[in-house]
Amino acid sequence: MGKAGRWLAAGAGAVLFALLLAPLAAIFLSLTPGQFRAGLASPVAVQALAVSLVSTGITLAILLLAGTPLAYWLATREFRGKRWVETLIDLPVAIPPAVVGVGLLLAFGRKGVVGRWLAAEGVTVAFTLAAVVLAELVVAAPHYVRAAQQAFAGVDPRLALVARSLGATPAVAFRRVTLPLARRGLATGAAL
Repeated sequence: MGKAGRWLAAGAGAVLFALLLAPLAAIFLSLTPGQFRAGLASPVAVQALAVSLVSTGITLAILLLAGTPLAYWLATREFRGKRWVETLIDLPVAIPPAVVGVGLLLAFGRKGVVGRWLAAEGVTVAFTLAAVVLAELVVAAPHYVRAAQQAFAGVDPRLALVARSLGATPAVAFRRVTLPLARRGLATGAAL
């Protein structure tokens, strides 16, 4: 890349960075520090932060418990239809968030495909903490599963075989060898 190309790339990157930073900067620049602190201390803000923390914690736990085995399976197995499974996992990233939200409502709303069965049992999902967790799962799962899959793919499978040859069960070899070696990628996926 020539000097002009580097300047063009730097300019384009700076414009994108400014666009990403503008909403955050607007929040802080439109309020005085006192207004910002008062806003954070308001009951509505405290409740919103509590819901965010609780729902994110639940989502992370579900992703770790369900996404980690799925990522390991995808990283270590070849099977017919694997590309279709990976495509379906990645699909929420390609679909606009509003469409994902409508899809979730059509699936889990009171008259939705799954929601009507749940409603018959007295369970309501729409507009509850469960709905927030479902939305977060749909958005976060592709990022976590992909990062975890890459982390597991980077672990030499011979190391687990060595552990197995020394008497470790498959579960122990996974827990004591594979997971520690993939932990950075798993942590990256969890942070996403």
